[in-house]
This record gives sequence, C-alpha cells and structure tokens, in this order.
Amino acid sequence: MRVLIGLLLVVCLGALADPKPTNIDALRQFTLTNPVGTFIQKKHIKVLSQPFISKGEYHFEPANGLTWTTIEPVQNQLMINAKGISEIQHDGSSKLMTSDNAISAMMLTLFMGNDQQLSKEFVVEKRLGCLALIPINTQIKLMIDLITFCPADDQAVLSIIEVGGNKTEIQLLPIPLIIPPPNP
Repeated sequence: MRVLIGLLLVVCLGALADPKPTNIDALRQFTLTNPVGTFIQKKHIKVLSQPFISKGEYHFEPANGLTWTTIEPVQNQLMINAKGISEIQHDGSSKLMTSDNAISAMMLTLFMGNDQQLSKEFVVEKRLGCLALIPINTQIKLMIDLITFCPADDQAVLSIIEVGGNKTEIQLLPIPLIIPPPNP
C-alpha cells in the first residue's frame, strides 16, 4: 500500500474535457511554482466508503529529487529520484522500495515541468483550466488511466485515476498546514 501511495503522489484528475491537444507553449503555463510546500492527499479506494487522508510536506530540488514527508496519520518519508523511490528510515538510511525508473522519472518530470519529456510520455490535453495527461508509456499505462494538474493562484490539485478505478487527489499548498513540535 505504501508503494502504491508513493507512486501516486504527484498527479491529478480533471473535470470536463476539451478534446483539442495542447501544444508545447500551452503546456509551459502549467508548472508547479512552489518547490516546497504542504499537501493533503485523499486516496479513494473503490471498496472503501471514505477516502484515506494523509497530510504532510514536500520539497523538490531538480538535482536531488522529490522528498515527500507524510506527517498524518503516520510519519513516513519517501525520496523520489533517478534511482527510484526510497523510504527514508529513522536512522537516516534509505530503503529502496522500487527502482522502476518509469514511475520515478514520470513524477520528477511532472515536478520539473519538463514539457518536452511530458509530451513524449503522455498525450497532453487542456481541459477547462487543467492539464490532462493520458499515458503513452507502456509501464505507466498498466497503472494509470489519467493524470490531471489544476493550478490555481499559489496552490494546485493533482489527481490520478488508476486502471482499477481507484483515485488519488492531492492538494499542494505553499504554506505549512502542520507545524511539527520542536525537538527537545
């Protein structure tokens, strides 16, 4: 479950479709403007009546990758980089969860706003102020039907619809939601 949540953290689901493909210039307007912020993630699993909700912080540096720290309901830290997805252990060491470069590369490409790479991996459409990404990559298509990214002012909503019908919705915010207690 942790691997699946980790794999699905950075993507989104849109509203109504405008079927015209987006060109590269239009794609460039959809970038994540805050490389550091907080998130609220809602994982809708088909067999559950209520979503699984987690909250935390993210930090993105192009040279090092994406650090995704879940604070609620349990503390967990993931590092997504070119090597794959790793869980940071309490002692600071890391445990590789997956070395699937297609997934980690997709996630990093989304955060970097690499329009050339996105257009190679996805059919890109503009849908009512959102960017819809339909996977072309065979590995990604096995897990994801649709990703959407909807920016609004200083925040954004990322969503994923999985092949099995589960849905993850992530609200990215620039301000801290949770202030951890100071270390004694």
